[in-house]
Amino acid sequence: MRRNMGKNRGWLLFLLPLLLAGPAVSLGAAEEEATAHLTFQKAVPRIDNKQIYIIRKGDTIARILKKLGWGAPRYRVIKQLNPDITDLNHIHPGQQLVLTRPGEPSGVVGDAVEVSNYTTKQGDSLSRIITELHAERTEAIKIFRVIKQLNPEIADFNKIHPGQNIKIPRGRLPSSTPAKNGEDEKALAAKPPTKEHYLAVIRQVIEQLQGAVISIGNHYIPLPESGQVTVDCAIVPIIELGEGTTIMLDQEGRLPDALAGIIQASWKNYHVVRIASGQSIASVLQEILRFSPSLQMVKMDSPVSFDDTPQVKLSLDWLITRQLPSGSAVPQLGLIFAADKSQLLPSSSIRTYALKKGIAICEILEDKVQAGGIPAPAEIPQLPQIKGGTNDELLSNFLVYLGFDALPERDVKIFDSRKDGFDLSIKAEYLMKMGDKILVITKNKLPQQFSERLKQKGMASFYPAPGATRTTILGGVLTAFDIPHQFAIFSLPPAEEKTRVHVSFSALKIAREKAVTYLIDYGIERELYELLAVQWKLNMMRY
Repeated sequence: MRRNMGKNRGWLLFLLPLLLAGPAVSLGAAEEEATAHLTFQKAVPRIDNKQIYIIRKGDTIARILKKLGWGAPRYRVIKQLNPDITDLNHIHPGQQLVLTRPGEPSGVVGDAVEVSNYTTKQGDSLSRIITELHAERTEAIKIFRVIKQLNPEIADFNKIHPGQNIKIPRGRLPSSTPAKNGEDEKALAAKPPTKEHYLAVIRQVIEQLQGAVISIGNHYIPLPESGQVTVDCAIVPIIELGEGTTIMLDQEGRLPDALAGIIQASWKNYHVVRIASGQSIASVLQEILRFSPSLQMVKMDSPVSFDDTPQVKLSLDWLITRQLPSGSAVPQLGLIFAADKSQLLPSSSIRTYALKKGIAICEILEDKVQAGGIPAPAEIPQLPQIKGGTNDELLSNFLVYLGFDALPERDVKIFDSRKDGFDLSIKAEYLMKMGDKILVITKNKLPQQFSERLKQKGMASFYPAPGATRTTILGGVLTAFDIPHQFAIFSLPPAEEKTRVHVSFSALKIAREKAVTYLIDYGIERELYELLAVQWKLNMMRY
């Protein structure tokens, strides 16, 4: 067995350097254990126009460049050409320094600029930092150029990390900073997500699926009878989906195909997902989840409908479902990719409502999840109600709501002996007065002749028939007093408005004095009431 292990270790150390040719890779194996250690390095960009300089005693980078006739130091270029020198401020005699030949423009800020130090935080990008300076579009471009010049040691502003110190301009900017082939404008325009952008969104989505994203430390992958591979998670993040499936996320093409093949041949639950330039985050998530035996990510071409009262239709971009072995579904995850804040949900309370219905929602704006939606108030007001345990009680309270003065149990004269030769009166349950209008409500249906006679006297009559619905009773009162109303199914907002949420509900709509009230005979979820009444400003009342 010891001899076999020795053979396997020798095979691994011999074969892997050949398989891993491409990115810079170092392999090492301790004598006491057969272990292959995988380390990734960035490749130095190829520059043909370069020269080698041997550092002498007393040299500094500034003195070297001045000696060679350069206009000003280019620390960013030198750092790219000399990745083995970790600190350009500490060079020693005998070192070889790779330099490009003189002649490039210096790129140094010409005018004086007041500078502040900014420490980056999690999720920061250069465009976000500039946005926090409250710059207009044209000003933002200028700030972008100045920041690049103030921080020549930063090779790639798309790859800043938390805790990094960046010099940013403060106060008045230089009056003129020349552009370079429009590349600054392109950098601030819509561009593919950065490495950090991908990881920030993927992490939050995977964690909501009870998975994990590991981007620090090392991940060890045993190779049967050969040792193990150590993967730096900062370079190749590891995604664990919580069901034995492990994804190696290769964001920069660092993981050689040969090594990926060896790992996948040894472990069927390990998979590699590579991110192509300009690839959407949604498609990356699709690639990750397609390896899961229980998760499925589906593009949503039609809204999700919650068939409650009211009916709610929610437009999602993607829906992720997880099926249990029994076939029963657990809560799903809806994804919304918003280009700007107008494409987010109109209120955060909709997320709470959808979660009650079994769908958690991730709203993704740039590299933030659940970034939008107007926050729901701390306390949502209660839906007002016209109380009425019986139809008579409801009718009485409704008349008060409409503003009538209710005069209960009054006699109303229909015929007068002086005009008609006889006297005849009826008993009115309610005699309602509002201005010069009078409404007579009776328990029994009046003969047509009596109703016509009341009209001649300027009175309207109403009789709530036995078994009549509450809606019919309220509508009859409104008709008797010529108050505009309509019982229908209403959909809000209007179809022409582009929004993620549409609500349909049946209601008795009353239009009075430029105010509209929607009367409903059912309760609604408090989150929906917040959307309709607080966000969309609907005047609603239950009866």
